[in-house]
Formats: sequence, structure tokens, C-alpha cells
Amino acid sequence: MKNLSCFILGAALIFAPVAAASPREDAEYIAGALQTDEVMAVQIDSVADLMLPFFKQTFQDQGLELSSSSAVLFNDMFMEEFGVIFRREMRAVYTKVYLSNLNETELADLRAFLETESGSVFAQKQARILTSVGTLGKDVASKAAGGMTINLLARLDGPEGNAFSEEELTGLKAALK
Repeated sequence: MKNLSCFILGAALIFAPVAAASPREDAEYIAGALQTDEVMAVQIDSVADLMLPFFKQTFQDQGLELSSSSAVLFNDMFMEEFGVIFRREMRAVYTKVYLSNLNETELADLRAFLETESGSVFAQKQARILTSVGTLGKDVASKAAGGMTINLLARLDGPEGNAFSEEELTGLKAALK
């Protein structure tokens, strides 16, 4: 009888439904799976190239002329410190965004997918996908910039151009040509 009781208890434990995670736990899991350090590094690297000219100009405006090597070194230092905070804070932001944009079922379904082999591969390839989108996006932006110059010049020659001072209008037109 004791063996039968143990068997029934064991079977009940094996076949008992697993407690479902809370929506917050699902959102945190999703954020951790999709916002890996590798993905965050891609995001940070995309900003790093923009920061260098910003720092050079900001310091120059304050009367400090940095050599190219010093500007690169400072930019690298800044981005390392930025990255520490960015990684920590952005996972919390993604968790909050997932919670506010996905319902309980959607969160559970997405987590269940990410826990599958295909979902795991998908999550692991996010950095590569993001890098590819960024590269292709730069090409698209370059094409868009070239195609819109004629339209911008026409708009500056139209009524919208009246909103600018003569000096600004001349400068804008010269910069676009």
C-alpha cells in the first residue's frame, strides 16, 4: 500500500501542470532573451559613430580643441561608461514596454516560442539581424537623402521658405546643392 501511495503521489507530481509564470516574469524573460549583451552592443555601436563629431564640436564650442586621437579615446571612454548604464536600464525599459503592449497570453506565447529550439535560434541571431538591418538601412537612408534634395530645394523656394531668414535660406540651399 505504501508503494502504491508513493507511485500515485509521484505520478501526480509528474503530470501536474507546471505553475505558469507571471506576466512580469514572462516580460523579463523575453527582454533577457532578445536584448542580449550582443544586441545591446550593436545598438551602442550605432550611436558611437554619431557621438565622436558631437564631442569634437561641443568641446570646440567651449574652446577646447582635441586631437583626433584624444577625441577617439574620450569617445571610447564615454561609450564604455554609457554601455554599462544602457545595458542595465534598457532591459528594464523593454520589460515595461512588453508589459504595456502585450497581454498575458501574448507574453506567455512569445516566451514559449523563445524557449523552443527555433525561438532560441531566433533570439541568438538578433544581433546579426539588427546589424544587417542597420547596414541596409544606411543604404536606404542614403538613397532617400539623395532623392529628397530636389524636393527640399523646391519647398525652400516655396511658401515654407519664408519661415527662414534670408541668411538661413541661402545657407540651407547652398548646403543642399
